[in-house]
Amino acid sequence: MAEKVREGFYLSKRWKETRLKVLRRDRYICQQCGAKCLGKSKGLPAPQVDHELELKTHPHLAYEMSNLRVLCKPCHSKRTILDTIGRAKPEIGIDGFPVEELQHIPS
Repeated sequence: MAEKVREGFYLSKRWKETRLKVLRRDRYICQQCGAKCLGKSKGLPAPQVDHELELKTHPHLAYEMSNLRVLCKPCHSKRTILDTIGRAKPEIGIDGFPVEELQHIPS
């Protein structure tokens, strides 16, 4: 997914409302390690709302509550790294850069 599309998604009103619903549902608790996620100002990890099935490959699940969970920043970072390592090598275009298809995210 192109960076501008992803950035617009995370700044949208619908995403912000969905994110808040997930944070409240999970009570700001990391679903991986059980840490309370109230952010730096409270001396605790920041909460991240994670798409269990990646947004890039499953844009139709962008706002699906059953596909969203709270992770603390360390757990979310670890998951992102593991997901990146596990991906197949990207297709390389004629210009020598990875080919990335733009996918539409419902608004």
